[in-house]
Amino acid sequence: MDRIFLAPSSDEVFDFVSREHRQRMIIVAGMCTVEYRGRAFSFLPLGERLVMVKQDGCVIVHRSRGREPVNWMPPGTRLDYAVDDQLFLVHCEKRSSREKMVMEFVEVNLLASLLLNDSGQQSLVGLESDMVDQIVEQPHVLEDGLRIVRREKQTISGSIDLFAIDRDGVPVVVEVKRNPPGAQAVSQLEAYILDFREKNRRAVVRGILCAPRVPRMVRTLLTDKGFEWREFTPIFEFEDGGQRRLDEFI
Repeated sequence: MDRIFLAPSSDEVFDFVSREHRQRMIIVAGMCTVEYRGRAFSFLPLGERLVMVKQDGCVIVHRSRGREPVNWMPPGTRLDYAVDDQLFLVHCEKRSSREKMVMEFVEVNLLASLLLNDSGQQSLVGLESDMVDQIVEQPHVLEDGLRIVRREKQTISGSIDLFAIDRDGVPVVVEVKRNPPGAQAVSQLEAYILDFREKNRRAVVRGILCAPRVPRMVRTLLTDKGFEWREFTPIFEFEDGGQRRLDEFI
């Protein structure tokens, strides 16, 4: 059963957390300082923070803004709790990496314990490589008669996503982006084209930039350099049979 306490005393927090922290996720919100010693040293003066202690020993400290935690300790961290002069203390130690973190709470506004049932496996889709896979399987989404010869073709400037031959036998360099590309993507495509022409001085080669959406400014840059663009939005399937378009992720 999940439990929530509002404005508990330090002794109440200590008694409850000491019993529950191995079986449940513990969330503590309150006024505290945070000191970390390990690969570096950091100290956070008194402020209101949210601390999460997970069942595997992972500890995360969040401030009121920002996505990333301001401090954290990895799974397997040893946790000890104490009360000293009305302060609720949390001592965290990861001996294998020689890391320590100490939090001193002068006031706890909220204490919660949660028993989370989460055995699902994350399905990760929508990567650029997934998009390339679909183009390899269905090259006609770029143009009819296109034949994919190689992926990740190495050049001096890096790896060409797809190297292809069109229906007229002309080499085609394809650069794939999962997000709307900018001017840098055009420069990247141009570098690959120049590398190819350097090794094949008399060869005609086409360049195509492919993305779910190509901004107007980028289209203009491509046209000015004699390159082309294609908009392609792949569809990905999840294990539950559901489908998502790539533009739902971006």
